[in-house]
Amino acid sequence: EQTKDEQTSTPSNADYKAVSTLPFTTIIHQILSTQSSRLTIYNTYNATFNRYLLSPSFPSSRYMELVAGVTVQFTVLSKVYNVLREEARKRYERETEGGGQRENVEVLKGIVEAVDKMQLKESSKLRLTAALHLSHIRMREVVGTGDVRTVGLIEDEIKKGRQEIARVEEEIEEWKEEVREGLLIEVDGKGD
Repeated sequence: EQTKDEQTSTPSNADYKAVSTLPFTTIIHQILSTQSSRLTIYNTYNATFNRYLLSPSFPSSRYMELVAGVTVQFTVLSKVYNVLREEARKRYERETEGGGQRENVEVLKGIVEAVDKMQLKESSKLRLTAALHLSHIRMREVVGTGDVRTVGLIEDEIKKGRQEIARVEEEIEEWKEEVREGLLIEVDGKGD
């Protein structure tokens, strides 16, 4: 028997079957929509975290509830994303095995590879964001103790964390743009 988290994160056969009837371009549009939903969740997550940092009266229990809620939201989005991504990959594989009925088989390959890379970068971004939040929490605990050395080290951690997140976000945007461009070629080529 599956736990509640496993039920939320594990795609079912019904999930795959529902997606299998969608045109390829719709699947890719849904993937891009999922990316937009992730951005909305990050914005809420970071805004609430900033309120937590700036307000000494903001209860840590409320922040922990937010983390739990964000975890569930990201888990659900990852499930959706993975189902869509798997179907896009199957479509590409069918095209290549079938001798490539479409003129744009290489475009499909590029789209599928970009979608895979976006997912990897999103996973990295989530880990980096969590690490950055922990660094901020540590800073909140250390400031005012007079431990200048530790404050300096944590400041460096925060600066590096922000830079790394910005770099990953740029990479995600590049992959999204590659998907969009491939989608335009696919639509122009009348793939679906």
